[in-house]
Amino acid sequence: MEFSMFPANFICWDCVEEHENIKKEYLKKIQSSLSKISEDNEWVCDVSTSFGDSNIPINESIFDDYFISTVIWKYFDKLLENRPYDFKVPKQSFVHNLWYNVYTKGQYQEIHNHSGGLDYIVNGKAYESMFSGIYILDSDETNKTVFYQPGPLPCTSSLNGVKKFTYDITEGNIIFFPSGLHHYVMPVEKERTTVSFNIISCYK
Repeated sequence: MEFSMFPANFICWDCVEEHENIKKEYLKKIQSSLSKISEDNEWVCDVSTSFGDSNIPINESIFDDYFISTVIWKYFDKLLENRPYDFKVPKQSFVHNLWYNVYTKGQYQEIHNHSGGLDYIVNGKAYESMFSGIYILDSDETNKTVFYQPGPLPCTSSLNGVKKFTYDITEGNIIFFPSGLHHYVMPVEKERTTVSFNIISCYK
């Protein structure tokens, strides 16, 4: 009997070695830009976020090449080298979206995903939205992010899906996951700042 495994959901995380320096530099930039961000987004929560096309100049002024290479690509390469199953490695990838979220006490994020599988054309090549990430830049409490795969799940008795709580993932860690994986943030007890991003990849 033989099995062929289809790509499966996963999350992986690692501690960013340069976190203290990154936090010192970029948290200050984020805090100084809060008054400039638009409140016009489609979310059903009131988190302060730089997400959205109108905020791209703000994001570009904060997150430079150093941040992208030191925080994202360094650990994305580690993910590909140590991938949990033999999924296909992209030929080329780009950071497609990059934004911050600032939570104050009681704020949360509703259940959502990052639209995995969407196609984009870059220089005549097809890129797919495959990977996403969350970098916990500033948080003085257990992590409130919950990953969720809705049920019913095939070949199991689980009707309500599976949840993965991330209490053990602390400030300074970066989390990667497939863009289509559902997740949400429970109400926080203290102020929390995270940086989220989407990676699009080409396989030909």
